[in-house]
Amino acid sequence: TDISEITSQKNKNIIDSSLSLILDYINDSDVLKDKSEIIDFISEIPIKEADFDNAPSDIGDIGAIFSDEDEVIYLNRAQSESVCEWMISHEYFHAMAYFTHNNELGTYGYNTFNEVLTDMLTSSLNPSLGDNGIESGYKPLYPLLYPYINLFKDIWVKAYFYGYDEIYSKVSKDEVDLFVIILENFGEENSLELYNNIILKWYANVYTY
Repeated sequence: TDISEITSQKNKNIIDSSLSLILDYINDSDVLKDKSEIIDFISEIPIKEADFDNAPSDIGDIGAIFSDEDEVIYLNRAQSESVCEWMISHEYFHAMAYFTHNNELGTYGYNTFNEVLTDMLTSSLNPSLGDNGIESGYKPLYPLLYPYINLFKDIWVKAYFYGYDEIYSKVSKDEVDLFVIILENFGEENSLELYNNIILKWYANVYTY
């Protein structure tokens, strides 16, 4: 609610520097296709301030969100002092994946699995955490995705942007879906055992190819 343009010059500068990081990523990528179209889309995404007070509890406390409904990145006005390159770049990656999935959320949408991968891509840019230096809440989950990234090499990046068919050709879609559910509920009863078993199975199978 109460959507408005960005008024803080500091945050405008952070948005500009974040966009620059993202454009460098696009230009350097060996995975992304139709780069000029992606650049045009990303460069034109509006970024606005809004109140998140009436949002669901899992959204109300976050600093920013890319809305696929209206193709806008919204900054939480209550978190305006925490705006940093990391925050903005993370949402730009969501927007980029939305575009490469033909203007749809894409596989696994905003699941924890997708969020952590988005954050790991963000970390590759070495974006600034800003004056407050508040680290991403997804960072403790990075180790859970390291085996997945190591196993599927560059395929995981292609899957993030263009779909998971190539990964499904190596391990079943049902198992990937289960892995996503495990991550979404990690910490619940038997989640660690399920995680270990599926990772070990994948390593046993994929390394036989």
